[in-house]
Amino acid sequence: MIFEDDFFKTEEIDGYEVPSMMKHAWAAQIELLEDIKKVCKKHDIRFFADYGTLLGTIRHKGYIPWDDDLDIGMLRSDVKRFIEVARDELPPNCRVLNRHTEPAYKDIMTRVVNSDHASLEADHMEKYHGCPFVVGVDIFPYDYVPRDREELSTVVTILKAMGEVMKILWGTVDDSVKADAARQVEVLCGVNLDWSKPIDTQVMDLYENLISMYTEEESDRIGIYTSMVSTGSIDYCFDKEWFSETIEMPFENTTIPVPVGYDSFLRKRFGDYMIPRISFAHDYPFYKGQIAEINKYLDKNPQYRDMWEKYINP
Repeated sequence: MIFEDDFFKTEEIDGYEVPSMMKHAWAAQIELLEDIKKVCKKHDIRFFADYGTLLGTIRHKGYIPWDDDLDIGMLRSDVKRFIEVARDELPPNCRVLNRHTEPAYKDIMTRVVNSDHASLEADHMEKYHGCPFVVGVDIFPYDYVPRDREELSTVVTILKAMGEVMKILWGTVDDSVKADAARQVEVLCGVNLDWSKPIDTQVMDLYENLISMYTEEESDRIGIYTSMVSTGSIDYCFDKEWFSETIEMPFENTTIPVPVGYDSFLRKRFGDYMIPRISFAHDYPFYKGQIAEINKYLDKNPQYRDMWEKYINP
């Protein structure tokens, strides 16, 4: 990707100052997105801008000024196909983080990152436009939901209970407490767990099977079940026709597909979404935790210290 020098300058947008360091991170994320797009195009895998990335595409033709990440969505069938091919077809420095590819990964969503460590080495800095940090693109899986509201409510209630069990299984409590929690899942799901194998993996498999059990023919809507659990609302799902096609729209110096029903989608999520409201959805900026890693890196690689000083004081 080609970025003009002015792109990387600190800039005030909608009353918010975007620092140069964040501009470099944006460029690195866009570079990673382009690699993802190539894989999706080759294998006819559909995706669309999601969350703040979708809002930024429509309202700003790029990033929301106070946003620091890239979010895309896929139907679960597309996520599965992406995982199957991405590890072999993305650049070798990239990693696909998913519970099926990384045993220690504890999330239903998938994340693609450009490295497993921050780096000031020349090839990394050149490829990712002067950004030394690990950057990623989050991929949110959308599943079909049942037409019957009571049935959906029951599914979400079960998922919430299973999520609480997972917290116990991943915690530091006694094995007897974990075993009691796992037996709750056996009762909830009407199954017998194999106690000779990792219980947390089996519970996660059950969780994923439950949220992916409805087909397109059985449903009029799609949604992210984990969001329905976290918000406590079974209305956090959307007309599947809004996602029947995608439209390419400008995003910074590239384009990104958006759902054909983006207006209805955004209005349901954000209300009057064209009015900017400064808010931070997570630990902004994402890279502040990596600065300590860079300082340790510089202790072992002092030849890069001048480069780092120039980067933080452009």
